[in-house]
Amino acid sequence: MHRSFVVGAWFVVALLAGGVARVDAQVLGPFSWQMQPYCHVVTLTLRASPSGFTLDGIDDQCGAVHRGGIVGVAAFGTSGQVALNFTIVLAPSGRPVHVSAVVNPGHGQGTWSDSAGNAGTFAFFANTPGLPARPLPASGLPAASVTGTQIAAGAIGESHINLNEVQRRVDGGCAVGYAMWAVYANGTVGCDPLDPPAVQFRAAGLANTITVYSGGGGVVVTTWDQEQYNVGGGTFDAAQGRYTTPAAGLYLITATVRWQAFSSASGEFCTSIEAGGERRASTCATPSTTTPFAIPHVSTVVPLPAGAVVRITGSQSSGATATIGTGSYIDNTFTVTRLR
Repeated sequence: MHRSFVVGAWFVVALLAGGVARVDAQVLGPFSWQMQPYCHVVTLTLRASPSGFTLDGIDDQCGAVHRGGIVGVAAFGTSGQVALNFTIVLAPSGRPVHVSAVVNPGHGQGTWSDSAGNAGTFAFFANTPGLPARPLPASGLPAASVTGTQIAAGAIGESHINLNEVQRRVDGGCAVGYAMWAVYANGTVGCDPLDPPAVQFRAAGLANTITVYSGGGGVVVTTWDQEQYNVGGGTFDAAQGRYTTPAAGLYLITATVRWQAFSSASGEFCTSIEAGGERRASTCATPSTTTPFAIPHVSTVVPLPAGAVVRITGSQSSGATATIGTGSYIDNTFTVTRLR
């Protein structure tokens, strides 16, 4: 008895509002509502069912060429309000949007909300112009509506993530003797060889007094009496003036050799670096009667293999006899350092 009164009141309101309504034992409607504050107008027809009413209709999509289809149910609550729950299938995208509206049957007005997070007034037989379209995200879901509880374990994998924004789990590694220096977005790593152990050698003080002539046999090998330090595994034969590299690398080699100058000497006094069986660098000085000593300094940077022999030699290009000076002078030095 209560339901008949309610349905009748609703129908009367529909007529007073200017709608075209039909009511019999099975059908109510069609009725229309505008989903304010948006421009969408939905038109619904209710049909009696054992549990209440089924409904169908259209969403005009604000006057678009294509209209969305609607299906759903209506039920009378204990409070006397009518709940309209329906799904709009949008055209032409085919995406569904679920809508729940609660209507007062006495005047047909109500409220609504949808699955995209929109809400507003369910305005009976209204069609206010100039309102905007209902905003819908591309997914059809409201922002922040999907949480970890909705995602199945293992559902998100590498193929689903944007590697420009998300770091894949790091699963790479470096071999022995290498260090990690980069981690890439796909989880692999960059490796570089570890810095080699330090190689540092220094000898000082010429151990031999060698006379150099301008004729044949004018190149001599210097020998040294002080091995000041030697780290990194290289070997030094002081009697032969030979340093042997412990490992391959890029080496800095320097030497300073004191020459005695004589007033009768001429030409150039030269100090040279030999490494790996080749002359790598030379520096020469011209003797002077006013300079007691000429001290050529020579240096070079050269890649060498393990086991390369490095030594310092002296030579005189022409003129009278000259001599390489001896003694533990601080300016008589021979150094080898691995740079990398």
